[in-house]
Amino acid sequence: MTVCIAALCDDRHAIVLAADRKISTWLSEAEFATSKIRPVHPDWWALMAANDVSPVFTILDRLEEELSGKKPDASEMADILGDAFKDERARRAETSVLSPYRMTMAEFIRNGRNQLGDAIFERFQLQIAVSALGCQLIVAGFDPSGVGHVMSIADPGQV
Repeated sequence: MTVCIAALCDDRHAIVLAADRKISTWLSEAEFATSKIRPVHPDWWALMAANDVSPVFTILDRLEEELSGKKPDASEMADILGDAFKDERARRAETSVLSPYRMTMAEFIRNGRNQLGDAIFERFQLQIAVSALGCQLIVAGFDPSGVGHVMSIADPGQV
């Protein structure tokens, strides 16, 4: 089990972040070499919990890229976080469900029913809908006016 905590303090002008370093599998557990807290912007940090951390790093890299040079408010941060999470979820669903048929998500949406038939199209649609990244993120930081915010995201991608 992972513990990640983000707490607003001092009338939302300070944030306390805490996370364990434990990583476990069904076979063993150990202390993680790096922190589960990662800065994604000079004023924003992400805390991570996951069964598989690989999508987390892709999402956080995208956050860093999209936030570069910006001073995001909470609404903008939520939009960027939601888009990054949903895009990674869609990319992984595309890879696991559609790639054996050499079909992209756009092709599936546009022509999937005609190419695959109703039954297979609907089965794939369900598999895509229930696909999960298996990770959760807490993002905490300060808007341009110095007010602290905390938000979280998990499957299916609601911030």
